[in-house]
Formats: sequence, C-alpha cells, structure tokens
Amino acid sequence: MSMKWRMAISYAVMFLVPLIIGLAGLIGIMIALIGRLPIFDEAITKAPNPLVALWDEQVRAYATIDEMINKHPNDLLRAQNMKEWEMSVADWNVGVIVWQGNRLVHQSPSLSRINALDLAKQFDAEQNLGTNDEANEDALPHTRGLILKTWDVHYMDQSGGRVWIVSDIGIFGRFVRESFRWFMFGLIAVFLMTMGLLTWWVSHSVVKPLRELTNATERIRAGDLAFEFGLKRTDEIGILANSFNQMRSQLKDAADVQQHYENNRKELLANISHDLRTPVTAIRGYAEAMVDGLTQNEEMDRRYAQNIVNKTHHVQHLIQELFELSLLDLGRKQFSFEAVDLVGFLKDCVDEMADDFQSKGIRLFFERTEHVRPIILVRADRAELQRVVMNVLDNAVKYMKRAEGEIVIRLLGESKLAFIHVEDNGSGIPPELLPNVFERFTRGDSSRSDGGAGLGLAIARQIALAHGGVIEAKSSPNGGTLISLGLPIWNEQGMEGGHV
Repeated sequence: MSMKWRMAISYAVMFLVPLIIGLAGLIGIMIALIGRLPIFDEAITKAPNPLVALWDEQVRAYATIDEMINKHPNDLLRAQNMKEWEMSVADWNVGVIVWQGNRLVHQSPSLSRINALDLAKQFDAEQNLGTNDEANEDALPHTRGLILKTWDVHYMDQSGGRVWIVSDIGIFGRFVRESFRWFMFGLIAVFLMTMGLLTWWVSHSVVKPLRELTNATERIRAGDLAFEFGLKRTDEIGILANSFNQMRSQLKDAADVQQHYENNRKELLANISHDLRTPVTAIRGYAEAMVDGLTQNEEMDRRYAQNIVNKTHHVQHLIQELFELSLLDLGRKQFSFEAVDLVGFLKDCVDEMADDFQSKGIRLFFERTEHVRPIILVRADRAELQRVVMNVLDNAVKYMKRAEGEIVIRLLGESKLAFIHVEDNGSGIPPELLPNVFERFTRGDSSRSDGGAGLGLAIARQIALAHGGVIEAKSSPNGGTLISLGLPIWNEQGMEGGHV
C-alpha cells in the first residue's frame, strides 16, 4: 500500500470513527430517555420508557386530585390526605399547592424552593389561570424546569380556591446536560485515542523503516558494504529501500574495483621493480667490470659495452611500453584513424616479416577464406594496428618451443566484424594463465629473463578496445594458441558493427 493511500485511510478513519461512535452515543442517550428508538420495532427494544412512566404517574396524580375536587373538595384542606397523596408521587418530583381564596392552605415540602405567592402573582399577571372547573397546563416561562397544572375548586362552605400541581422536570434537563457533557468527553477521548492509534500506525510504517535506513547508512559510513537492506515493501519507502540497495551495491562494486586497482598498482610496482632491477644490475656489473679493469682485452671491452647498450635498450623499451599502457588506460592515447584494407594490410605485414621469422625456424604465412571479400575496410590507426599484430606474433615466437614452428594469419569476414586469427603450433598457454593472458605482467615462464615483461598482450587489448573491437585467446597445452582480433567493418555509410 502506497503512502498516499495510508495517509488517506488514516484521515478517513480519524473522521469516521469519532462520527460513528458519536452517533452511537446519541442513540444511547435517546434510548436512555425514551426507552427505544422510533425507527426500531418495539418488540425488539423492550426497555422501559422513563418519560412515559413519568407521564403515567402524573396522570394518576392528576386523576386523584381531580376526584377530590369533584367529589370531596374539603379533603384538599386536610393535611393527612395531602400527605398520603404526596407519598404516592414522591419519586417523581411532583408537588401540590392548595389555595382557599387568597390564603395558602398547603404546599408540598418538595416545592419548598418555590415561593407560592410570587408564583401566583406571576401566573395571574400572564392570565393563564383556568376557569369553570377546567384544568390548564402551562410551562412557567420564568421558572426554569417547572410545569404547572391548575384547577378551580369550590369548597363545601361555598368558598373558592385553586389547586396547583407542579411538576419539576429539571431532573431530565440535568440528565441531558450530564449526558451531553459525558458524551463530549467520550467523543474527545475517542478522537484522541483514534489519533494516537493512527499516529502509531503511520509512525510504525514510516519512522521504523527510516530508522532502519539510518542504521544502514551508519554501517555504510563505517565501511560495511557487505549486507543487504532487507525491506520488502512496494510503497514509496520500498522504492527508497531498493534505491538504497542499488546504491550500496554500486558502492561495493566501486570499492571492489578500487581494491582491484590498488592490488594491480602494487603488483605493477613490484613487477616494474623486478623487471628493471635485472637489466640495471647487469648494466652495473658490466660497467663496474670495465671500470675496475677486469676486462682482459679490447674484444671483451667491446662485448661488455654492447651488452650495456642492449640492456639499456631493453630498459628503454620497457619504459616506453609502460608509458604507452598508461596513456591507453587513461584514454589519452592519440589515434590517427583511417580506412584500412585488412587484406592488403595483412599481406604487407607477412611479406615484411616472413624472412625474419624464417631465420628463426618459423614459417609465417597468410590465409584468406574463400567467402571473404577482396577488400575489407576497417577504421583503424594503421601503425597501432600493426603494433597489435606484432605484439601477438612476438608473443607466439617467444613461447614457440618447437624446432619447426608455424604461424598462420587468417582473415575471416562476418556481417559486422572482421576477425584476424593468429594461430601457432607452439606449446600453448597453461589453463591457469589463460583467463589473465591479457593482463599486464602475465608471462608463461616467469623465470625467463631474456625478453618481455608481459605487457605486449595487455597493450594489444587496450588498442583493440580503443578501436571498438574485441580480442580473445584460445589455447590448450601443447596444442598451440589462437589469438582472435575482431574489428568493426567500415563501409560508405560508416561502421556496420561496433563503434570507435
């Protein structure tokens, strides 16, 4: 569930729950007052009706007084009779006031808070007194919570008078006021409880995952990237958690790459130190021998000097290769791209180097498959492409280890890539070295001190990548090695495959 829906639901619940409970409270007050709800069948709700019960009791009280007035009016003047009547209505806050002429004969103790004389003046002033033995009932406008019912009376001595029955309904007003007060307290309590529960629900679904995210951030700051932030949600928090996991994964990959580069740098420094120390040590030895006069004749001096020159060239070549590899790694190598015909290019390379290879006992030749077009153009730097081919051939010569070696260069053309295959019948590459054959300082025989530093194929790979191509190696022990270089084919519309 998204956070938008969570917030919408929380607002709806915050409004609806107090509303529903408020309606239920009002229904409860109505039931308490009238015993049932008019919309329900009375057979379902059998609770007593206090208002109806009060009315029935007042009717009985009225009937008793009415009987006295019509049959025994003088009983109204007897205190004992009035006391018995008052006892019958004591539970309903009903009292009686009896007048004989203008003289107050009796006033019920329950009406002690009423000043009967003031009540008579008020009632007479508003002309609400009944006549001709007919009872009148009015709510007293200036006496809160009282209902007055009056009769005219003719006593046995022919004197006149009045009888008032006063009903105090203030108890129901107080009941309603108290009920409303508690109703409002309850409504506020329900609202606060609902708001508290919703706040807990929202905070539990938002604050808790944010706290977990904060803890995960602290772990990353401490350098711990090897963990998974396990928050399986589909809302906005889940999207944030997924983004966080992706960031953590990318940081971990970047840290691994950085560590890999750091290890390579250390290994590079160690290899450079090793490869420079050997020729430099030799140069120093030859030079010291010549300075100390250990050479016996001029021929030995000349040979030592030539060895110094050769070792110096070796050091210079190593430094140049390292410099070229650094430029390629940094992307600062400048290339002069042009359209190069691979068929003619490879033929020229083989013709140029065949005699030199023949002198080393290695046969070098070029083959073109039948389905290859007469001209295959690629966009390349001619000098750098020749360097790639030379590095691959030099590597094949160094590890040939056969009396009669053979190296064949084949050109294969596909729809988007042209492949140059350089295959030899040498000793092959050990399986454990094959995955790293294009890494710098990878050598098949680490004990060799007569040549390469293991940078030739690393440089070849960087040049191939800069041309938008691919390079890979296949080999088996004593089964020869195949180096495959693929370059995008060029036509009049541009590159058909890959990019430069």
